Amino acid sequence: MKGHLDSISTHLIYAVTKSQTILSELQQAKGINQDYLNNAIQGNKLIASSSAALNSKLTSYQDDISNIANQLKLTSDSDIVSIITVLQNNPKTMGHTLVSLFNVKDESIYKVSTFGAAFLPTYITLSIWVGCTMLVMVLHTKIPRENRRFKNMTVHEEYFGKMLTFGTVSLIQTAVIIFSSVLLLHVQVESLFIMLLFGFLTSILFTTIVYTLASTFGNLGKAVVIFLVALQLAGSGALYPIQLNPAFFRAVYHLFPFAYSVGGFREAVGGPNMVTVFTDAFALLLMIGVTLLLGYFLKARLQRFTRRILSDFSNSGIGQ
Repeated sequence: MKGHLDSISTHLIYAVTKSQTILSELQQAKGINQDYLNNAIQGNKLIASSSAALNSKLTSYQDDISNIANQLKLTSDSDIVSIITVLQNNPKTMGHTLVSLFNVKDESIYKVSTFGAAFLPTYITLSIWVGCTMLVMVLHTKIPRENRRFKNMTVHEEYFGKMLTFGTVSLIQTAVIIFSSVLLLHVQVESLFIMLLFGFLTSILFTTIVYTLASTFGNLGKAVVIFLVALQLAGSGALYPIQLNPAFFRAVYHLFPFAYSVGGFREAVGGPNMVTVFTDAFALLLMIGVTLLLGYFLKARLQRFTRRILSDFSNSGIGQ
């Protein structure tokens, strides 16, 4: 009897233990199902929000799609064939069609009417330089010291006195060039005052450079004057943009008087940009001051050296 009771007790204990195991597994399964259920709810909410956003986008495009559909209804099959043919065989027409969709408005800020007016700054600058060159070719750069009136005159007095004469004649030439261009040729000039201002500065600067070279170095200086005009025409932006020039000219561009003279005259012809006007005018004034200082110090110091070179050059029979 006791043995049977022990056996029943053992089975009951085993059954209770098994039941506890099953309940534990059921509890874990319930937790997993709960996680799956939460994830499913979150996924449904995300899908609902995405659907609402997509519906809003489609609604906003509804009118555009309707308009396109109405336009397509007006297009026949032959029209579609023609359009495809044009797009495949005539790209110029396609490009013109695409460009015509935009309204492009051109507005000239500094308008120059003719090529002659555009070339006027280069013409005036070159004319002033050539005029100064002709003066040193025709007129004497030295005073006749055999004359008793000039016998005791110093080198510096000779330098500034002669320069005053050359400068006066050069100013007259410049005035003739400018007024003949405006009054006789009727070339476009937006600001006559700026034209005359840069004519005055250019005339003084070119006279200073040309006369200093000719009076200090004689015929050699005159040869340098001819070389400088060719160099500046090529490398100062007078004929075409400086950006198209070789690297050498782009590097020394700002050292050429022609660059600032032509720039100032362009402002007078096309309409002044005052920043550029003041910049070019200041550069010309600075060059005048530097040239005068160099001429003042070099005229006396190089006088003997220049005389000896010119004498040897003349005695050689090659030059005069």
